[in-house]
Amino acid sequence: MSNKKWIGVDLDGTLAESVYGGLAARQIGNPIASMLTRVKKWVDDGKYEVRIFTGRAADSQQIPLIQRWLDDNGIGGLKITNAKDGDLVLIFDNIAIRIDENTGKICEDCIKFLNKQKFKYVSTERNQVMSYVADSAGVQYNAQGYITADC
Repeated sequence: MSNKKWIGVDLDGTLAESVYGGLAARQIGNPIASMLTRVKKWVDDGKYEVRIFTGRAADSQQIPLIQRWLDDNGIGGLKITNAKDGDLVLIFDNIAIRIDENTGKICEDCIKFLNKQKFKYVSTERNQVMSYVADSAGVQYNAQGYITADC
């Protein structure tokens, strides 16, 4: 087992476009070019190992689908996981809201980002959760869409 530090990259919505509906369990979206380029650079640089960090890895039937997608997009051979370990240094994920380390406080820049957004999408359970989290933090945030950027 490698002790090399690694970067986790989420698949759906981060490295690949999100697919919704019944197809989501059987299909992975098109690659997001800017993130794919970034991952290829990290792999080529070799400073850190890059792993696909996805909830899909909890289902063993998803692993071959993910591996095929990675192969088709020029980054085959990356490890696929849904588990953190002590060598993980950073996660790239489209739905994460950062917490200031060792405080439990939501990152101020994330709160500012949430407060500036003018969403135009239909309400989803994820948006309802985001509204709940923001309200719990005492911020003026009423999500009607979803977050696709980080602070």
